[in-house]
Amino acid sequence: MDASAAKPFDAEADIIAWCADRGLPVQVLESMPDGALNLHWLLRHTGTGEELVFRCRAKGHWLTEGFDAEARAMVLAARAGLMVAEVRAVGARAMVTTKVKGTADRQVVIGAAREEAEAKAKAKAKAGAGMRTEVEGSFSGSVVYQLQCLRQNTVVSDTAQLGPGWLTAVIDRYIAAPQGGLSLLDAPNRARGIARAAEAAGLGRVCLNHGDFRTGNLLVSGGRLCGVLDWEFAGYRPEEADIGWMLSSPWRYDRPDLEASGLMNRQALMSAVGQAPTARLARWEGLALVRWAVIARRQDQRQQVPPGTNALASLLAFSKVASEWEGGDDRQHHDADHNEQLQSAIGIKHFVCRDTKTVDVEPQSFIRDSADHEDTDIAPCHAVPGRIRDLSGHTLSQ
Repeated sequence: MDASAAKPFDAEADIIAWCADRGLPVQVLESMPDGALNLHWLLRHTGTGEELVFRCRAKGHWLTEGFDAEARAMVLAARAGLMVAEVRAVGARAMVTTKVKGTADRQVVIGAAREEAEAKAKAKAKAGAGMRTEVEGSFSGSVVYQLQCLRQNTVVSDTAQLGPGWLTAVIDRYIAAPQGGLSLLDAPNRARGIARAAEAAGLGRVCLNHGDFRTGNLLVSGGRLCGVLDWEFAGYRPEEADIGWMLSSPWRYDRPDLEASGLMNRQALMSAVGQAPTARLARWEGLALVRWAVIARRQDQRQQVPPGTNALASLLAFSKVASEWEGGDDRQHHDADHNEQLQSAIGIKHFVCRDTKTVDVEPQSFIRDSADHEDTDIAPCHAVPGRIRDLSGHTLSQ
């Protein structure tokens, strides 16, 4: 089944029936805030009283894969130590998870980081005055820890076994090239050049990536991180991918001084996760902007607004900085200011959407109905029993 052809669940009875077919007797309580591509309902398990979340694609979405890949990634992430909801049922059309209480409102999330920074500044001032003080908890530390868990606990131990063409396929799927995403841009050849430059930077370390790690997908409660949401873009990629995405300018909102998604500055993030300012990182930052340009153009289509409303992708064609970055001296890529210049030149606008430990996961334990699941052409790479399946269809024994 191609999930892009599936209609959203319009009636509560349809949701109840879907869950019942998977052994979940539920009551639909209310609709929940929606994301850019998904709809959500709050459920209650009629037997246990537990609150659950029903998630399905929204009308007009462009994804063709079901929820199995997302469910597998969430299981892998949880086993790696991340704060992730538990998956209770999954199929091509929908997924049910436990409910984690909190909010992903970006002002609240950014506010939590700001309040922590202010508390630390006050504590430092008091300490300088000889007063004893403590700052309870660490919001930014918890955010960084999620990335550390992925980078340390989901590493592919032998990337040589991934085979030829694996990185090319991963990069192309990341920017939706096989699905025609680059044709939506005014300068598709420039975008392809950036992709090939990233390919030339090589694999490095490969681990599970969230794929959309940023402010809007971090759940906060009481000023503390309590969950990481929305794993539909997760996959195995070079470890720089999530960092490059988090450092992209669209996610800073009203905090351009805090390059890491408006939560912390660039150096703080890189130091915390042990990421060096390499050419590979810079090229994945460039890929992040190409990917964002594609997503923004797809949102233009979905919202039926003029091309360029969500991002000025046309500036990719005329950016001198992008041209230098695409094939220039690698020493340029080590300069944070150079990367900032690239992001500014591409002209991305804000669009508010709503070491070698391997981890095995048995996806069948989450699939209640095999007829309701199909691996499709753009499913991200993820772990299956005893091996890692990548975007190009290769497998890696572990």
